[in-house]
Amino acid sequence: MLNALSHLKKTSKNSSNPPSKGQKANKKPPAKKKTRKPRTQGNNGRSLDPNPSQTVVARAKTCPHCGETVNPQHLHATYDKIEIPPVQPIVTRVEQYGGHCPHCHKNYVSPVPADVGAGSTFW
Repeated sequence: MLNALSHLKKTSKNSSNPPSKGQKANKKPPAKKKTRKPRTQGNNGRSLDPNPSQTVVARAKTCPHCGETVNPQHLHATYDKIEIPPVQPIVTRVEQYGGHCPHCHKNYVSPVPADVGAGSTFW
């Protein structure tokens, strides 16, 4: 007669196998890798500005390899080179005068025009 325990699978809990050889707990399946679209050259992303500040036309006068004249030429690429100019602050100096009234004997400060507004102080 066969041993009643002979049909059980041996694990690290019921045998001399080390715990590292035992069955591992169920884990989440590995997340799928996010795939990126390959970067492409040319105008495949952002649309061109409808009103560029200037347009540069780059045509070859001669072949860069052999030096011979090349004609006709076709448009190979169009792109916008965007440059942001440096930020320049607009500084308005306000000279606000005041004094002491000889008639009512009170101190006063001249009002600032409304379009200038109150000042701010940067220390």
